[in-house]
Amino acid sequence: MDRLDSWLGYAAGSGASGGGIGVNRYFFSLLLVTALLAAPVQAASPDEAIAQWIQGWDTPWLEEFSHLGEAPAYVSVALLLAAAGDLETVELIIEAEAGAAVVTWGGKVGVGRARPWSGHDASTFVGPTFDGRYHSFPSGHTASAFALATVLAERYPNWAPVWYGLATCVGLARISAGAHWPSDVLAGAVVGHLAGRAAVAGRPWFGI
Repeated sequence: MDRLDSWLGYAAGSGASGGGIGVNRYFFSLLLVTALLAAPVQAASPDEAIAQWIQGWDTPWLEEFSHLGEAPAYVSVALLLAAAGDLETVELIIEAEAGAAVVTWGGKVGVGRARPWSGHDASTFVGPTFDGRYHSFPSGHTASAFALATVLAERYPNWAPVWYGLATCVGLARISAGAHWPSDVLAGAVVGHLAGRAAVAGRPWFGI
């Protein structure tokens, strides 16, 4: 456990002191995992098989959770906390969301992975592009949800299972809607969690 905490702390805190190497190593590790999941295996890649399984669930309500990964959700939480006088948590949320947003946007533009609804398979990567059809990796909604959940779990730990449960539903919703492959969601969750951890530790990737 100590080794895991130390490793996560290294990755989460790397953005504050110019140590972008830690974040970069972690990002490329995620990219490697994504490539492995996207690699064709017989009829479909693991990414495609998992996506098809989730999309086969009889849960029409699941996709509504996507809204919890959008700006109105975390802005509303921040406003409620500000009204309650918890300005410190508001600042942490802003820092975590900013860090997650910049990293995920850089990944989307730089990697150029095709979204499931684009008609391409999970192994399609076109490289740097501003075309939204190829902005699948990583999931921005999931990163945002996990950044918020991580900060709230630190500040209000008794409710941690709820925060992380809601964030997980956001990721599942994005897969169910055909907006992302499972590995995109996994990457988004890790990015959001590390952005939240960095903010809470006082070493935000992008401070205010």
